[in-house]
Amino acid sequence: MKALMVAEGDPDKKIYIGEYGWPVSQYPADQDNDSGAVTEEQRASWIPTAYRLAGESGDVLAMSWYVFYPSPYDTPAWALVVNPNGSTDPTTHWLETPSFKAFARVP
Repeated sequence: MKALMVAEGDPDKKIYIGEYGWPVSQYPADQDNDSGAVTEEQRASWIPTAYRLAGESGDVLAMSWYVFYPSPYDTPAWALVVNPNGSTDPTTHWLETPSFKAFARVP
């Protein structure tokens, strides 16, 4: 992406990575398609690495996780917190996933 920006005359612009992430495979809705689902443990280990690499690049201004909590439009597979019953129903008792805990430790 940066090479294209340089080629197009924007070498000094920074990159904002919005809506990035990986779905976890424990949720059936994402196991049946080609979503690239990974285990929760794998996703949690990738989060700090993604931020470290982005920071080291010098080209990334910010990154934004795809979805914080599930909704009818975004399955629990993408969320950092989940409903205890695994649904997309609203709640005041969200469970923190290992990915949430890894995300919270990112400096």
